[in-house]
Amino acid sequence: MSSAAINRSLASLRTVCVISLFT
Repeated sequence: MSSAAINRSLASLRTVCVISLFT
């Protein structure tokens, strides 16, 4: 996997966590 794909995956996971916390 390229670092860009890893960064995008991490960003997506963090977004899901934030949304879960605020909902």
